[in-house]
Amino acid sequence: YFLSFVFKYNYYEWIKHDISKVILIFWIYLVLNSIFLNSNGSQEVIKTISYIRFILFFFAISFILPKLKIKFEKIFLTYLIISTIFSIDIIIQFIFEKNILGFPCQMGCQRNASFFKEELVAGTFILHIGVIGLLYFFFKKNNKFFFISASLIAISIFLTGDRNPFLMMLIII
Repeated sequence: YFLSFVFKYNYYEWIKHDISKVILIFWIYLVLNSIFLNSNGSQEVIKTISYIRFILFFFAISFILPKLKIKFEKIFLTYLIISTIFSIDIIIQFIFEKNILGFPCQMGCQRNASFFKEELVAGTFILHIGVIGLLYFFFKKNNKFFFISASLIAISIFLTGDRNPFLMMLIII
């Protein structure tokens, strides 16, 4: 869609931006590097040339996104609500050894999976969804609720027993 729009309406404004120039120069550098410094032959050159798809994808997203008029505030708030529900469920599962739906904790209650039953991915899920949700308070510059939400998310990730997501959450905080 993006390329057809560019060619049909002669829309080349996106090339004039500094970031576009830097990205395209970097791609040309990669292609030339693979041509002159590669010992594997033409397969590597073709592979490097095909990286243009990622660059075009970036330009297409940056072209389309402003036109969609997405309410990011609602998306952040929805993610925050989802992460809060999971976080509260993790805490309930830790205290009562069963979550809201009655699923028991795993591995002698050393791991809490919340709504995921036996899949031990709750910590990673809460981290990813929670960080997006925390952006709501971050952009609102509401430090009090940011700290409360971040603490709730960090505690629930700790209670899931997932070490890596917990460490990542501490770094984010």
